[in-house]
Amino acid sequence: MNFAAHNLSKAADARQSGVIGLLTVVVLGALILTLGLSAAIIGQTQIFISGSADRGQAARAQAEACLDEALQRLKLNASFTAAVLPFGADSCAVTVSGSGAFRTVHATSSSGGYSKGLTAVVSLRQSPGLTARAWHLDRLQEDNP
Repeated sequence: MNFAAHNLSKAADARQSGVIGLLTVVVLGALILTLGLSAAIIGQTQIFISGSADRGQAARAQAEACLDEALQRLKLNASFTAAVLPFGADSCAVTVSGSGAFRTVHATSSSGGYSKGLTAVVSLRQSPGLTARAWHLDRLQEDNP
């Protein structure tokens, strides 16, 4: 009888070891799954952030191009005051205020849901005895960084 009880005890120990092993595998699997999901979410967040930075930089580049275009138009026509310039699906609005040799040029661009505004203070530089005129950028400021 002792022999039967001993075998029963061994079988119970084996079942307990199996249950402990199975629980260990389940816990480790859940931990590995959690780490994998966390890494995937962090990767997606980084992709989203870099895409946002790209769209913000595109909006700023468009605002700078719009500002350059406004200075060129101002050079050709001193009474230039405003325009809306297309950039593919996006656009940029520019306004010029002031008179005489000092002007303030404001350019606002939007790209992919991001907008950027630039304000420039410019002064007229004209060579004496020549008809050449140029607008000099005295100060540039970002309106919404």
